Amino acid sequence: MLLALLHRLQGRPVYPEWQGLVVPVLRNRLLDVRKRAGFSSTVSMDTAVHQPDRRPDPEAEFRAAELLNNLSTPLTMREAECVRLRVEGLRYEEIAGVMGIRPGTVGALLARALKKLRKVLITERDARCLEA
Repeated sequence: MLLALLHRLQGRPVYPEWQGLVVPVLRNRLLDVRKRAGFSSTVSMDTAVHQPDRRPDPEAEFRAAELLNNLSTPLTMREAECVRLRVEGLRYEEIAGVMGIRPGTVGALLARALKKLRKVLITERDARCLEA
């Protein structure tokens, strides 16, 4: 108590040396409790062998990349930009302002882009059905 009063009078923190002691002591105490409870940070090989592989499927990643490439290929630059802005949540008027075109043109570009994208998706779906 006297030490705390002395520290306050000197304008120093009350128990600065305790911070260096308390944290390691608490950490060690928690590690001991965890060890007694049977927790372990390692896994045996027997357990690891029976765990499912959580890595992404390389074939699925390839198909997704191929689909993305197929989706972007048929669109013109203006259509792709218009779709990107719409996906970001912009309204027709905002897209028109960004692209320097009329809102009616935005609607026409999006309609054409959707028509092309539907065609690609239907072709992709049919190709998958044939594979299965």
